[in-house]
Amino acid sequence: MKVQQINSVLQPRLKRPLDWKQGAADAVTVGVGSAAGAFFGTVAGAGAGVVGGAGAESMVASEMVLQRKDQLIARQAAVGAVAGLSAGLTTTLIHQTLGSLEPLVGMGVGLALGGAAAWLFPNRGKTALDSHWDNLESIQAPELWKQDITGQDVGVAVLDTGLSSHATLKGNIVAYRSFVDDKQDVHDDHFHGTAMAGIISGLGKEQNYPAVAPNARLIGLKVADDKGALQPGKVAEAIRWAVENRERYNIQVLNMSFTGEEKDDPAQTAELVKAVEEASARGIIVVASAGNDGPAPSKMQAPASAPSAIAVASMESHTWTLSDFSHRSPAGEAHATVAAPGSGWLEPVTGGGYRVEGGTSHAAAALSGVIALWKQAKPELTPAQARQAIEQTSVKLNNEHPEAQGAGAVRAQAAWAWLQANR
Repeated sequence: MKVQQINSVLQPRLKRPLDWKQGAADAVTVGVGSAAGAFFGTVAGAGAGVVGGAGAESMVASEMVLQRKDQLIARQAAVGAVAGLSAGLTTTLIHQTLGSLEPLVGMGVGLALGGAAAWLFPNRGKTALDSHWDNLESIQAPELWKQDITGQDVGVAVLDTGLSSHATLKGNIVAYRSFVDDKQDVHDDHFHGTAMAGIISGLGKEQNYPAVAPNARLIGLKVADDKGALQPGKVAEAIRWAVENRERYNIQVLNMSFTGEEKDDPAQTAELVKAVEEASARGIIVVASAGNDGPAPSKMQAPASAPSAIAVASMESHTWTLSDFSHRSPAGEAHATVAAPGSGWLEPVTGGGYRVEGGTSHAAAALSGVIALWKQAKPELTPAQARQAIEQTSVKLNNEHPEAQGAGAVRAQAAWAWLQANR
């Protein structure tokens, strides 16, 4: 068994002040526009300046600066216009061909091309920080926060590589236990567990990029070593510990952002599946990642394949499609229950700081956060009821079979409304 991770899907550029980058990006845009205009001259020069300005804005500024999509379109159009105006003024001074009309032509074309660049390539304006909020909004977490549903006091057991005392996590960690080494103090000698916990609980970077259930309690159960490797028997042991300590720490959700391998010992895997069923029978909702072995179909592995586990596929919030890497099961085989955002989360890093990675691990953590929200609002929620709410209210993704996406994209508020109406 191994934890699920893929290469970085975005690289957040957060080391320089945002205001400095905004000004620098705009300066590059205007500079490129002006230089192109001066070089080519007259009307053609103004047009080239606008194209250069809009292109520079789309390819440089938008990736460096935090902008929402509507703000980005307006700003790119404006800066493209400045580039065209600058190009026109430069060529007018040099060639004196169209006089005062040339800057106006440049500005008009700049507005058109700048806006078109932003409209045609909106995702170039996404930064790591944008994508984090896109994910939160796609699963409707903020709509529940407005109702004071934040996962308060709900315990989520995170079976993973451990937890670190990261600033965004340490206030929410209520228990920790290692099943792979003798160190029982809070620690994560890998990074995966800390990252998953930061998607589930905490307020995130500068307390402005929160987890799905910001006030949920974290119970760290270290079942993976410093390489991210696990033994199914140790995982089963940790699950049973969570069941035994359920009331002590109010453990309501169990997150397993990893999947098995065909080479795993069959007897240990069977014990793991048995432990999952025992936890579900006691009312703990078990969430597991579907796997990162897509897009070719393959058999789903434990713990996601356990009958009562909620297996989570990864979706892309900005395209409403399944991630390429997300697991696909052959027709008729055990398959994903639901999909949740797996790419673009701003996650905490062991030792401090943040970065962005992706995988069905992240999708599972996001769903665990959603269930923690429901559990605060409806403490008696059973695993069967949670599954039914998911099946009744999730939204189908674009052009994907049920074996890949299950019920579709989870919608936290829609499911909560359904649960209220079907008490």
